[in-house]
Amino acid sequence: SLAVVAATSFTLAACGGDDDSSGSSSESSELAAPLIDALAVEFAADAEMGLDATEAECFATRFVNAIGAEELIAAGLTADALNLSDDEMLADMNLNDDQANGLADALLDGECFSSADFLLGDPEISESMTAEQATCMSEAFTASESVRDVMVASFLGEEVDDATGMAMFGELMMIMGNCGLEM
Repeated sequence: SLAVVAATSFTLAACGGDDDSSGSSSESSELAAPLIDALAVEFAADAEMGLDATEAECFATRFVNAIGAEELIAAGLTADALNLSDDEMLADMNLNDDQANGLADALLDGECFSSADFLLGDPEISESMTAEQATCMSEAFTASESVRDVMVASFLGEEVDDATGMAMFGELMMIMGNCGLEM
């Protein structure tokens, strides 16, 4: 169970938006719109993400706005060539702190989707977790500074230091216990 929970927190980190600092807003909007539309379709079609069309569009918008359309296009992510399977894409982009924190916000703040639903969308996790436990985990992840720190570090392509790693491990153990999950 611990491995599943840890994997889930990193899966959330691997997805990916709120501060578009590139170009003029008109120019950025023209670049962003087709990319957002294509990503929304891709996110909605991904059964593991479990997002409906509205959630997928919201998340795609925040994803693109967090990183910036120009940066995504320069990294090879275009409406015609979505390469979301490349787990290293974000790390290779050399995201800045604002971009990484924007992605963490998009994943953790619940504005676009419920991370409890995201957890339960994974068949492997839903077999071992009730909806109540998933809600408990979701709320705990949202409130956890160490989960956020690890998520931001992964977006920045940074190694997690031992202290942060141990803090997250300890916190995950406590969260699992508080949420009634066996360790």
